[in-house]
Amino acid sequence: MQYVRGVEETLAAHGMTLLLEVVLDAEAEVATFRRWAAGDRIGGVIVTDVRADDVRIPALRGLGLPAVLIGSPGEARDFSTVSTDDAAVATSIVAHLAERGHRRVARISGPAEFRHTGERTAAFDEAARAVGMTFDVIEGDYTAESGDRGTRDVLAGRPTSGVTAIVYDNDVMAITGLATVRAAGLDVPGDLALLAWDDSVQCQLTVPPLTAMSHDIAAYGVDSARALLDVLAGAPRVDRRAAQPVLVPRGSTASRWTVVGDPRRALVERA
Repeated sequence: MQYVRGVEETLAAHGMTLLLEVVLDAEAEVATFRRWAAGDRIGGVIVTDVRADDVRIPALRGLGLPAVLIGSPGEARDFSTVSTDDAAVATSIVAHLAERGHRRVARISGPAEFRHTGERTAAFDEAARAVGMTFDVIEGDYTAESGDRGTRDVLAGRPTSGVTAIVYDNDVMAITGLATVRAAGLDVPGDLALLAWDDSVQCQLTVPPLTAMSHDIAAYGVDSARALLDVLAGAPRVDRRAAQPVLVPRGSTASRWTVVGDPRRALVERA
């Protein structure tokens, strides 16, 4: 809703209104685009959660409906985009965990079909290799249920995997994961450190508070709306960078570990 507020307020300042319509899947969304393009009320669209082979992209081209993509453009180089630097975010998360001695980390990701999920995975792999860290990825879908399920999978394999930290691709999965870890009788961060890609008030109110990446979500909405306004005004396509998220350390990754020996080949022991 913070994102929507940023979009809404920016468009309203230019005499435009944001229209939201709930659809079941990508095919239904394409049908909506066709209906919008046939009328004269909709000037353009903001497209989120872009997939690797996204049927919405060729549909928008064919309809001539102005659009802005949220995320990297991939092969869609004819569309303007707004994105954050996921590689920089992954690097900051890996550095934070590495400094605390973690060398085997699990990640509960978003849906693999989303382009940004694959980009995050590649960024984590590269950053982790640089510090001798291993990332095990379990696919989630941003829901509380998948946060619980993924965390249970990590806990079940932990005796042999040696995972000491879990990264969640959003706050909802992280908050649920924290409850699952504590219900299993484990201490956070003593037994497992937890970190969320997205921050929220709920992350700050958990016990312990969750370390998270703080995004200015409203500003992201403002950037998205401005990009769309530029497209509607006939400006050349451009790839915009939204404000970079900042890692906010909290109790869920407090330093309870110490690195022994060469940090690239370190054992992790209790401090």
